[in-house]
Amino acid sequence: MLNIAPALAAWCRADRPFAVATVIDATGSTPLPVGTSMAVDADGRVAGSVSGGCVDAAVHELCRQQLEDDGTPEEAHFDSSDTDAWAAGLMCGGGIRVHVQRVHPADRHHLAATLTAAAEGRTVGLLQITRSADPTLAGRVLPLSDD
Repeated sequence: MLNIAPALAAWCRADRPFAVATVIDATGSTPLPVGTSMAVDADGRVAGSVSGGCVDAAVHELCRQQLEDDGTPEEAHFDSSDTDAWAAGLMCGGGIRVHVQRVHPADRHHLAATLTAAAEGRTVGLLQITRSADPTLAGRVLPLSDD
């Protein structure tokens, strides 16, 4: 998420909900590393990329669905082994798994300050919980701090 901190900080300050897709696993040759994120707001505006373009349209649609549905986080896998020529896939021979979740800034007051600090070049950390046995933790994004 830190790769798109300036856009997300602005969306948080404007209290605009968005969905964020983050690369959580990569195998083989992939265009972007684990941790790279792409976000889509309710108006369809995009920040970032998870694949350099080859599966971003499919991920954009997943983000739009997150904004329209109940918001339960989900995962999707994309690779070059798909036999459907029209399916989204990676041309580089690798595979990525993305975690997609809805974020509503009003529910996460800490997020705007953390993303603003990142956009200003200050050292920050965000912990994005993609899976947990505790359903109240899955999908949370928490700032990391000394305290």
